[in-house]
Amino acid sequence: MDLILERSKSSKQPKLTTSFLKNAKTKLGKAISKLILHEALLARIVESPFLLSVLQVVAEIGKSARGPSAYETRVYLDEKYKEIQEWVNDFKPIWKERGVTIMCDGLKGTRNQHIINFLVYSPRGSIFKKSIDASSVTSRIAEYYFGILDKIVDKIGEDYIVQVVTDNEAAIKAALLETNKH
Repeated sequence: MDLILERSKSSKQPKLTTSFLKNAKTKLGKAISKLILHEALLARIVESPFLLSVLQVVAEIGKSARGPSAYETRVYLDEKYKEIQEWVNDFKPIWKERGVTIMCDGLKGTRNQHIINFLVYSPRGSIFKKSIDASSVTSRIAEYYFGILDKIVDKIGEDYIVQVVTDNEAAIKAALLETNKH
């Protein structure tokens, strides 16, 4: 009796690499989801090129990879802040030549916070300047906004500013009129 062994095409065992990769991706997805939930991060962080950069570094290091301490992170954040300040300073010659627009927008946050964002726009691009949580301010009147705008104008430099664009809140408009009486 001759035995003929033939593999059935329908009962193919999946390749080890395919099964391993699927399980690894599921494990990674669960770990990232847990981080997002516990640290109250936005879900779109998974689309960030910076997360991909972190994952690539972890893959290079391998199983021995450990995150930096809070102190180490602070050092790296300080370095990154200086780098960004230098990048912003590269914009200033264009600001002097063409001027900038201060953009101010108030909005309600997810926890009913009153948030005010300030951006600086120039032909070179927009820069996020500052965000203020004004939720605890009991009286958000023109004088309050005037004080904030005055500090922003001082930080940027009055000579650079061509215009201020804001949302339609009456107190902000009144503050702008106060700053530009002349």
